[in-house]
Amino acid sequence: MLRELWKELSDNERAEFMSSAGITAGMMKKYTRNNPNERPKPGTTRFERLLSAANKLRPGAITREQLAAYFYAAPAKTGTGQKAEAA
Repeated sequence: MLRELWKELSDNERAEFMSSAGITAGMMKKYTRNNPNERPKPGTTRFERLLSAANKLRPGAITREQLAAYFYAAPAKTGTGQKAEAA
């Protein structure tokens, strides 16, 4: 979900998003990796900032539940089926 939103943003919107979220382009690249297992899991503060930045640029673009699923409900590499709890 975040990855799709990121692709839709213009260069100016991306700069505004990163500024609002307090992250760098390198970190955003990690958060939008194609493979869900390779995405770092943001802490509570960063999660809230990402959610706020997304909805500041595109109101209603992503819900807390959608963002949580994007980061935390990705299938585990081990195949155990365990899911981390969202913030």
